[in-house]
Amino acid sequence: NNLKEFLTNCIAFNPLASHHQQMNRLFKSPKIKAILSFQDLYVGLTPYTAPAVFSLLQAIELNKGIFYPIGGFQGISNALFEVCKHLGVEFEFECEVKEISVGGKIYSFEAEGVVAKSEEYFPSKLVVSNVDLPFSELNLLSDQFKRRDVGELEFSSGIIAIYWGCNKTWAQLNHHSIFLSTNYEESWEVGSFFEGPKEKDDAAINFYVAAPSRTDPSACPPNHDSIMVLVPCPLLPSSNEELTSNDKRRLEENVGGWVQRVRKNVVGRISKVPGMEAFESSIVCERINSPLDWKSLYSLERGAAFGLSHKLSQLSVFRPKHDHPSINSLHYVGASTKPGN
Repeated sequence: NNLKEFLTNCIAFNPLASHHQQMNRLFKSPKIKAILSFQDLYVGLTPYTAPAVFSLLQAIELNKGIFYPIGGFQGISNALFEVCKHLGVEFEFECEVKEISVGGKIYSFEAEGVVAKSEEYFPSKLVVSNVDLPFSELNLLSDQFKRRDVGELEFSSGIIAIYWGCNKTWAQLNHHSIFLSTNYEESWEVGSFFEGPKEKDDAAINFYVAAPSRTDPSACPPNHDSIMVLVPCPLLPSSNEELTSNDKRRLEENVGGWVQRVRKNVVGRISKVPGMEAFESSIVCERINSPLDWKSLYSLERGAAFGLSHKLSQLSVFRPKHDHPSINSLHYVGASTKPGN
């Protein structure tokens, strides 16, 4: 019965059409279409490029709800850390890996360990990389083994994330809030905001706001607020591209400009919510992560917070495999591997 229902729904709703096309068939209201397709951002796509199968995100949210770990997602990492210690796993902190060491002869290569930035060598019979797969391929392997074509695959969007601590609670915000552009279709052309004239900035972008203390009081002190904002933005150049010192300087300047423009837009939009006019003056601490930070802090190729794009040709079994095709005992479990990030 479940299979019959599934096949019937596949025929009726065509999960391979674009999400926007599916919304057009089902709804007339532009606002309903927008609110039920915005979540494509979470897989680094737009409603115009995402296959309709991603409507499963909304279906899960509306029918099953969303689970949130009390203490934040760091609580999951901490719990795994304690389990691993109990099992005898040894950890090396502040020890960045420079290269995955590969040995052997032609047609029989083996991952033999890793070399740290400090030049310390850690031999191993098995290497498992939790780093974003394209970054591992392009930055942690010698030229002989790099699969440069991985860097030419399509990546998800860049993300600017803003983290604010406020000295009051803003009751107007739910745990999850979405601010949508008044020009929804154009707003998904990310370059139109970051490269277009600044006079068009008002309500020009879509962004997501999380205020976790609505669910988890430990997220901030009483009568305060902890707020996170996610805004789509352009990507960084591929690691395949050789950048000069001037190129890097200009890139840093450009990204700095994106951050300033986004912050101004987000603060302005939030401050227009009735009762939130004094929002900016309540901010007592702030941190902003740009694509440059996602790459330097978390080794995400091109600063793509969601890894490779989830378009149809890179979805599920079509994503890069966990096992390296020519290096035995090298396996990937990080972002951009199948089934998804």
